Amino acid sequence: MLAFLLGHELTHYYQRTTGETTNFLAYHQHRNANLDSEINADLQGIFLCHLAGYDRIRPLLPKFVDRIYAAYQLETKTLQNYPKKAERRQHAMVVQQRADTLFHLFQAATYLTAFGKYEEAAVCFDYLKPYYSGQEVHNNLGVLYTLQAMQVGGKHPDLLWYPLELDVYTRLEKARGAPLTDNEQKQRNTLLQQALQHLETALAMNPGYEPAQINRWCVLLLLGKTEEVKKELQRSKAKSDRKKLLCAIAKAQFESEQAKALELFRDLEQSADNQVATLAQYNMAALMGEDIAVSPVACKMADQNGYPDGVRLRDLRQPGGIPLDEAGKTILQWQEKSHSTLYIINQKGRVSAFQVVPSAALAIQPDIRVGLSLKSNHTNGAHRLSIPTQSGLFWYMAPCKTMIKTDSKNKIEAWAVNYE
Repeated sequence: MLAFLLGHELTHYYQRTTGETTNFLAYHQHRNANLDSEINADLQGIFLCHLAGYDRIRPLLPKFVDRIYAAYQLETKTLQNYPKKAERRQHAMVVQQRADTLFHLFQAATYLTAFGKYEEAAVCFDYLKPYYSGQEVHNNLGVLYTLQAMQVGGKHPDLLWYPLELDVYTRLEKARGAPLTDNEQKQRNTLLQQALQHLETALAMNPGYEPAQINRWCVLLLLGKTEEVKKELQRSKAKSDRKKLLCAIAKAQFESEQAKALELFRDLEQSADNQVATLAQYNMAALMGEDIAVSPVACKMADQNGYPDGVRLRDLRQPGGIPLDEAGKTILQWQEKSHSTLYIINQKGRVSAFQVVPSAALAIQPDIRVGLSLKSNHTNGAHRLSIPTQSGLFWYMAPCKTMIKTDSKNKIEAWAVNYE
């Protein structure tokens, strides 16, 4: 509850210093009312708690209101412009319901990103912006627009691999293909400029937000602004392996510096960051003109006599959901089941679905069991590339269409299976 209270009061601080309210519940007719200020602060406090890893805060809000009013004897006091307990508690229930919606939208967007559904994930994050427009949302949108740009026309024109790439397995399976057409190049540049705008917005909010800075450098390299990136990297005080990987990528753009780039890639193959080590290996092979072999890997999903909670095809055809755009072309719905949550997104008639199982005691693979630690020797290059999250990693097992989420100590928190 302390995390929620800090988030709540921090929201009030920003409301006073910026002169703006977050307007989470869109109470346009009472935009300046103090009750709205409390509601907005409640919702942002809950959402900030979720982003910080406190996922159980939402059901506690009504009880917390009771405790606050009792501790400060507010039930017997009449304060100007401060809501009575019954009114405050009623709005706490509204905030809880809206927070549940935001939580599911954020979770859906995160898993859609991990599963390579970049366009659908971007729609989810765009929907979140009027309610929460923090640095994480802008950073994620920047990544998603960049990933879409790198796959325009179903092509993969880039020789080298960047530390924001997620779906390495799919890219390995496809050849680089023909050069982009003029229209495709124009579309790519537009997407990269949109990405750059979001990343710079995130950095304006927090200049020390390293993920956004790393991703911004990636976009600038993709836009051909290599010299600008090299100068900024030299001035930067960051010492992460991701920065070293970008230094190597920047050097690789110049024939005279490719030997140095190869040396850096070779050193980074030993990085403790699994993604950096994998991409360094691929970049070294690409720069040397070597093919990266992709051997077929069979899915070793343990037989569970069906997926958890008995999900069936009919579950993907339920009516309802939340329209994520004004035209209603993208609709998201979720079904909370006994041991999992099923997410379904329908974009222009194209249906995608995935099921998230939080810490269920089910074997995903003979050598991996939910609740145990995921050791580094379980990673198999492209087939299980690690994807950084705010509090850990996603491990994508492409042959099984399965995503495993681990915490900062590599302990498995949840897993999800994608239905195509």
